[in-house]
Amino acid sequence: MTTLRDIKCVSCGATYPVGKFVYKCPQCNGILEIRYDYEAIKKTDFLERMQDYGTIRNIWDFQELLPVDHARNIVSLEEGNTPILEYADFVQDDSKPSLFIKDESRNPTGSFKDRPLSVAISKVKEDGSQAIITSTHGNAGVAMAAYAAKARLDSYIIVPDDTEVDKVVMMQAFGSKVFQIEGDISDAYNFSLLISDELGLVNLATTFLSPYTTEGDKTIAFEVYKQFQGNPPEWMVFPIGAGPLLVGCYKGFKELMDLGLLNRMPKLVAVQSEKCAPIAKAYEQGLDEVAEWREEGETIAVGIHEPLRGYPEDGTITLQRIKESGGIALTVSDNEIVQAMFDLARKEAIFPEPTGAVGFAGAMKLYRQNQFKAEDRVLVLISGSGYKESGGYKKYLKDPVKIERSLAAFKTHFGGESDE
Repeated sequence: MTTLRDIKCVSCGATYPVGKFVYKCPQCNGILEIRYDYEAIKKTDFLERMQDYGTIRNIWDFQELLPVDHARNIVSLEEGNTPILEYADFVQDDSKPSLFIKDESRNPTGSFKDRPLSVAISKVKEDGSQAIITSTHGNAGVAMAAYAAKARLDSYIIVPDDTEVDKVVMMQAFGSKVFQIEGDISDAYNFSLLISDELGLVNLATTFLSPYTTEGDKTIAFEVYKQFQGNPPEWMVFPIGAGPLLVGCYKGFKELMDLGLLNRMPKLVAVQSEKCAPIAKAYEQGLDEVAEWREEGETIAVGIHEPLRGYPEDGTITLQRIKESGGIALTVSDNEIVQAMFDLARKEAIFPEPTGAVGFAGAMKLYRQNQFKAEDRVLVLISGSGYKESGGYKKYLKDPVKIERSLAAFKTHFGGESDE
């Protein structure tokens, strides 16, 4: 049973009662945030359970801080409880920070998007709605399709025309109807809004359209708290487009502080592709507001190619949370992303999609710039799996060596360089 309090607009401060699925503030179109009765939560066994640093079952271990009233409405595929791994290259060198990786590619559909979609679709089920829609470059659509199938909901997905084929196939396999349009993710997002407004579908876009999806994102913060035994790392590094993953984690750590479990949060670092970096650009220029990205350019990290066209306020709240945490926003090049992909694959046996490796690329760039102290602990989020986007690797690899079935033929190629 949750202890929901109200819903508050982060822009104008208006508050609303918790009820049916909601979107942005009716008064100012600002971003909404769900609030809980923290004093009531303190009277439950939640604090005791949080300080039991043992096994985490899934994100619904934190149901008191999730916006679903009844356990019977939970739609779960056992998402969450993703592992934290230590980056071996840094372990033996005391002059380097401790670098950890939280591998969100281990979620049921291969990305962190399972968290927000589990929460949002559970709320949809609780409301009794039957049809949902989203816009996506891939991971959110795959997650929505899977959880919609579990919940027996009709689901519709709008994708840009450059969406990875493997991801589209997964959406269709789970039973969603997929519509491909010309344009980028902002075009898909705005088109999905038109459809949901006109036809009354519940829109589950995982930007800041609704406060329910970011509630799923914040469960990463709760897991990090438990996995680091109540002492989170000094830094957390995220690949971001609009930034709900980072903002969700900020909210999670802030709630732990409100409950008296924590007296600080990590410095939150946002990493964007230099080909589309509205938030990092605003940070570098010392601005307080983010503008739409108007520059042309393609990046291998298509999952965070987010120009924020028509909704730059999404970037502004992310920028605010970065600054409030004492964090940083920066960009990385495609070459740095590719290097990060292969470092993770060949040194840690982690196979991230290009977008999933962006945070690691950013962390390595900050390390080279001496931004971290030797005693710092740095946690990098790997957001999604390369198993759904192997094409991001293929163009950097040689074709397999074709040989006759003979030992002599094999020996001519034995040893030597890799296929990169």
